[in-house]
Amino acid sequence: TTTTNENGNYEFTSIDIGEYYLIFEIPAGYFVSLQDQADSDALDSDTNAEGRTDVITLQAGKINSSVDMGLHQKGSTVGDRVWYDENSNGIQDEGELGVNGVSVVLKDLADTTVDSTVTNASGEYHFTNVNVGTYSIEFSNLPADYIFSHQDQGGDDTKDSDANSDGRTSIFTLESGKDNATVDMGLYQQRVSFGN
Repeated sequence: TTTTNENGNYEFTSIDIGEYYLIFEIPAGYFVSLQDQADSDALDSDTNAEGRTDVITLQAGKINSSVDMGLHQKGSTVGDRVWYDENSNGIQDEGELGVNGVSVVLKDLADTTVDSTVTNASGEYHFTNVNVGTYSIEFSNLPADYIFSHQDQGGDDTKDSDANSDGRTSIFTLESGKDNATVDMGLYQQRVSFGN
């Protein structure tokens, strides 16, 4: 056993040839980064979520200095609100009500579903304990005759509608321990005109 130094480095010396694995103790409040994400083994994190590596084969006279583990703080929250955009201006105005029962899907950069939920009676939704990474959100199951408000209207990201006409937000990145509580979507009733 050993302990990392002030730079996070550690070393085992004079190890016999053979097969081994390492188990890292994870500090409280931290989570292990995703395993084997880089093309270079010298740069990626090599343990699973419990801090254990795959089996490592040591050969005579060889040095393996690529067994690393990345840590980050987890617990980011993503979300906010879906609302009835009564004046269809793409901005949450005072008194505009939330939309209940809209389906909300959190997707990663590979377009894989990470989590899903539905809005509550106030139109609010949240994804909690979201890992660091790059994501988008997809909204669906709208009330009948309603469509998505115009995206990114006004200068206040906490009040605008963030989904495009297909109900998908732009890609955003979550940093370690930082929340994003500004992902909103407005809906307005589609108006049909008849005339001659």
